[in-house]
Amino acid sequence: MQKRSSFSSKGSKRLFDREFWRNARQELWQPGQANIPSLDGLRGFASCIVVFYHCAIFMGYYEINAQGALKTSWVVSLTNGFWTGIDIFFVLSGFLIGRILIRDLSKEGRLHYIPFFVRRSFRIFPAYYLVISISLFVIAPLNLRYFDFMYLTSDWNVLLKGAWTNYLYVVNYFQPGTEPSILSWGWSLAVEEHFYLLLPPLLYCLFKSRLPWVHLTGLSAFIALPFIGRFAQYILNPDLNILDGFYYLSHNRFDEIFVGVLIAYFYVMHFEQLKAFSHRAGGAVLGGLGLIGAGSVWIFGGLNGDGIFIVVFQFLLMAMSTGLIVLNCLFLKNGLTAFFAHSAWYPLARVSYGTYLVHPFILFGLMETYRSYITTQPFELWEIIPFYLAVMLLSSLLAALMFILLEAPMLRLGVNISRKYRQAARPAPSEAG
Repeated sequence: MQKRSSFSSKGSKRLFDREFWRNARQELWQPGQANIPSLDGLRGFASCIVVFYHCAIFMGYYEINAQGALKTSWVVSLTNGFWTGIDIFFVLSGFLIGRILIRDLSKEGRLHYIPFFVRRSFRIFPAYYLVISISLFVIAPLNLRYFDFMYLTSDWNVLLKGAWTNYLYVVNYFQPGTEPSILSWGWSLAVEEHFYLLLPPLLYCLFKSRLPWVHLTGLSAFIALPFIGRFAQYILNPDLNILDGFYYLSHNRFDEIFVGVLIAYFYVMHFEQLKAFSHRAGGAVLGGLGLIGAGSVWIFGGLNGDGIFIVVFQFLLMAMSTGLIVLNCLFLKNGLTAFFAHSAWYPLARVSYGTYLVHPFILFGLMETYRSYITTQPFELWEIIPFYLAVMLLSSLLAALMFILLEAPMLRLGVNISRKYRQAARPAPSEAG
């Protein structure tokens, strides 16, 4: 495996050293051999469309009528589906994390809990806790114009009182999107954190049996149960508005992540069969149906309005469509794979976590300046695009800086600690027989 540059190994004294920044550039632009370029591209794409959606919705591009339904042109309908970038993240997380854990179980018959949690903690906690602390103690007290729309309050004491939900990753249950929060968009990170806690013990229990049907039944159940739960909630309340809390809850969204885990299971345990299936299906089925399914959600689904498709079906349809695209990218060499495998996506994918964390601050910070030049309401697409590009550029640059100075060093430290723990836990040759 290609050794990544250890540009962070000698600490802050090299901050202004040319070699430091040369290695940093390599870290941001050159994927390791273990990376799957097309999946990196899919992650970068998801990051781009989520940022666009947030720019458009907060700048008034999506005009809502009194009934809550969008007044749409086909362009508005299409771009209004860009919220599904979060769903793409969920499927990718399920696949990538599931692959790591299932590979351990298949090779060693055990899970390395502590190394896994050490690596995940060092990867996600430093940047997350830095950003929410700056949000609470630096940005929120300034009471900047338009930021009360982001925080949903101008009262700092309200934010302070509820900050614990972000610090404990339970904001999606105690302060869903309509409640004041120092990082309301952190709900999706809470969903993933709950997944990280749930998946290892679940897989451990499933793999106590060597029977494939037990594995498949368990994983399929975790796809089916959230779907059934959404259906039950819809039956009880057909007028349910998903943004009233429903949309943010982990148990309503786990089916999307477990679609990725199921793909990871076949990828690790039945690789040749999955590869053969993908080649038999071909790009018309995998890529074609994947794009059609995702497009259907973009055009006919959404976060506004109600109905059985929006409440029950759209999330699983988007996840399954993403899963088909993932299979296409894993096994087929076609235009879709080439598009996502393009090297331009990798830097965006590399900093996508940081971009997601910081982009609303950039968005609302630029809003006043941009609105002073563009006064028409609602905004047209050509007026949104320059704003989006500015937000995306500045967010990516800030995320890259945070990655270089904080995330990469902490990630490397976590890898080293987990590696040492695994080596220490490995039985000695005499014990292993």
